[in-house]
Formats: sequence, C-alpha cells, structure tokens
Amino acid sequence: MDKFLVDTSVIIEFLRGYSKGIQILDSFREKGILMISVITSAELYFGCRNEWEEKELELLLDTFIEIPLKRQILSMANKLNKEYGKRYNCDLIDMLIAATAIVEKAKLVTLNLKHFNMIEEIEVYNASK
Repeated sequence: MDKFLVDTSVIIEFLRGYSKGIQILDSFREKGILMISVITSAELYFGCRNEWEEKELELLLDTFIEIPLKRQILSMANKLNKEYGKRYNCDLIDMLIAATAIVEKAKLVTLNLKHFNMIEEIEVYNASK
C-alpha cells in the first residue's frame, strides 16, 4: 500500500472548507496511508486562532499517522539543505518535510510544487490538479 505525506498547504485547504482540499484528502485516502510530519502539525497549531479551531484541527490530525522528528530525518534534512537549500532558497520547514517523505518512503502531496519540485529524491504529487 502506498504512503502519502500530506503537506500543510493541502490540510489548510481542507480546514478552510474548500472543496479542492476535501477532494484531495478523500482521493489520496482511497489510494493509501495518509501521513503528516510533526512539523506540519506544528504549523497548523500555530495557525489556530481559538480553541474551537484547535479542537477541529485535533479531530482532523487524529485521522493521520503523525511522523515525529528523529535523527535520521534531521540528517536527511541537512543533506537536502546542502544540496538544495541555498541554490533554491529553501527553508528549514520544507527541508524537514521533504526529508520526512524520503525517510518514510512516502510520496509528498502538496499544493506548493515550487517548494519541493527541485528535490530529486522525492516523488511529488501536484494536488492542485
């Protein structure tokens, strides 16, 4: 069964109630296992404006397998940063998410291709199509 690491951009679309976000999650849930990085969870929590939004987020996050940061992911993120970071102006968060996909052997589902498309080591699904 395929594993899909879902990027923050897709989950934000879902939480905003946009049909695109709902369709993306539903279609990939049918294809395999949905995972998120703990980094994505952190980004989403930081975006909550009140307790109600936080509770809604927690209900959604419970439907994913959350991948914690571990040394192997940090090491891979460091390698990616050396290869792509400065050349493509990549930030730490994107490198950690990409590294998580690589280490977990998952395909990355995102609406932000420009953040990940240059990284040859991962298979990126353009969720905007």
